[in-house]
Amino acid sequence: WYQRRVRDLFGKQEKKYFIAGEEILSPVTFDGRRIGLGICYDIEFPEFARTHALKGTNILIIPTCNFDSNLANVFLVPARAIENNMVVAYVNRIGTENRVTYNGYSSVVDPNGNFLINLNHLKSELAFCVIPSSFRVPCYYLPDTRPQLYAKY
Repeated sequence: WYQRRVRDLFGKQEKKYFIAGEEILSPVTFDGRRIGLGICYDIEFPEFARTHALKGTNILIIPTCNFDSNLANVFLVPARAIENNMVVAYVNRIGTENRVTYNGYSSVVDPNGNFLINLNHLKSELAFCVIPSSFRVPCYYLPDTRPQLYAKY
């Protein structure tokens, strides 16, 4: 029986093998960029990405094992990138193991919601992209956020 601290736990199975974490890691600086890390289910919580944005994260990396029916990569990854003015790299498993099919669709999305990489679900692929050092964004939400309001609830 193996236990590992994960911030957000998905379903009964993960709760059986993992212990929920109590904090969001701070980003690290690499080559002038602030890089944050989450895993899997974290992307499905807007507060997770927002906390990273408030900590100065420019690039958020999310390795995951999403099932065939989960479309977080289609809707949530671009939303998190746009609303937090950051690049989100969503790296998903692909293929079938023990009757579970993982949907692939790894992607890198810029702060405007554009896919810099958008892999499909049919085959295993390896892709690289250059992430520009800055982006022109039509709407920048962070200055207008009011976290003190959310803290009340």
